[in-house]
Amino acid sequence: MCARMSQSSDLACEFYDALNDGKLGLAFQPVVHSRHPHRVLYYEGLLRSLAEPFPCNPIALLERLGRIRLLDASVVSNVVRLLDRNPALTLGCNISALSAALDPGWEALGGLFEDRPELAGRLVIEITESARFGSHADALAFFQRFSHLGCKVAVDDLGAGCFTLDFVAEARPGIIKIDRSYLVEAREGGSALRRLEQVVETCRDISPVVVLEGIETPADHQLACAVNVEWLQGFLFGVPRVDHPDIPGNGSLKF
Repeated sequence: MCARMSQSSDLACEFYDALNDGKLGLAFQPVVHSRHPHRVLYYEGLLRSLAEPFPCNPIALLERLGRIRLLDASVVSNVVRLLDRNPALTLGCNISALSAALDPGWEALGGLFEDRPELAGRLVIEITESARFGSHADALAFFQRFSHLGCKVAVDDLGAGCFTLDFVAEARPGIIKIDRSYLVEAREGGSALRRLEQVVETCRDISPVVVLEGIETPADHQLACAVNVEWLQGFLFGVPRVDHPDIPGNGSLKF
């Protein structure tokens, strides 16, 4: 057990060394309108290695070790810098549910947004489902604080992890992103398709913006339109790119 813990800790150190050395970046992928795919709601930044692939899932590792907060702070700070340089862009990024608790770092960012509300209004903070919130009350306070500042706080990958619909209904996120697993099952039609329709309807009752993830083919696009999802994301509309032409100034993450 101790040997495994030591190895995991070493891998976490290697990951942060790679971040410090500029070997990590954000690859951006558009979220587009289902009927008018040229219309982009925002671009989501996805963490990517700019060098050799990491030997394990670094997000899961850092969450397990309780060391994810520093990465999330770096990612959000870099996205805010890109927003500052590109006033026409709206960008999103992921943070762990473990990081969704107000602390001095988040409060400092909140202070910036109080002074610069035009930045807050162009930031989407996507909270992933890969870990449980540390505290229900703290998570709600996080949603409320950044929503009040003008950010869009999103629930990412709904249905793939730890969020319950009761929590989502209470948090009232600005955006709900439905996990691609619902789409994969709905390709077979029948009850799975009806289940996707029900999930979409429920999400639309909770949030003004609903996104279906994992659109890979024209058939997926047609299915998504049939269940009345307004916003879509997937390889059909663009692969994640570090060198995305619509994101000037993007490069390696700054620690």
